[in-house]
Amino acid sequence: VVMREKANNEEGVPLETAASDAPEITIEGVDMSYGLGMMGSQSGYIDVLRLYCRDAGARLGDLQKYSSALKSGSLDSTDMKSLIIHVHAIKSGSANIGAAKLSKFAADMEAAGRRDDIAFVSENIDGFIDDLSAMTDRIKRALPDLRKSEKGSLDMDTMSRLMSALDAEDGDEADSILASLKDTPLDDETKEVLAKISELILMSEFFEGSCLILNLMMKE
Repeated sequence: VVMREKANNEEGVPLETAASDAPEITIEGVDMSYGLGMMGSQSGYIDVLRLYCRDAGARLGDLQKYSSALKSGSLDSTDMKSLIIHVHAIKSGSANIGAAKLSKFAADMEAAGRRDDIAFVSENIDGFIDDLSAMTDRIKRALPDLRKSEKGSLDMDTMSRLMSALDAEDGDEADSILASLKDTPLDDETKEVLAKISELILMSEFFEGSCLILNLMMKE
């Protein structure tokens, strides 16, 4: 997992932080305020959650092989080194998304592997696999709703329709398009532009409103 490590304690567990734009959606076992604070934006955080699930999914297969090898007594030193690499990556990735408990579990597994504590690893690897699998399942279930709640800009089709209405000086159509966007999650800049356009429509200053939309389109 290639992610930034920041504000972690000595065990790789994230310290408490807060983000004012934390979504109302929650994921059990994840401090989403911390994750948002780490990534700086909801969009960036969602991308990291997706990458985390993809990476964890790839590692789960190997972890299950190591579990079988431990049960049969066939796990060699090379396998143990690989297992340590896997749990270290999961520790870091979990810390970055705000999954403190899972990160701590991974830290404990890594420490046990480094001191060659086969008993601890054997007793806990299946529980670790279950926890990691459950975490990725919860994140995957939450991702569609997180995408819906993400604040962003207008899509090009909506901007084109609004610009056409303003160019035609069709205030009713422009107002209708603006009204349809009332419950759409948008960034502050886009909200301010739409509010200004609404004011311009009231004053029949359609050209100025069209220019504002054009500026938004050029930023996309």
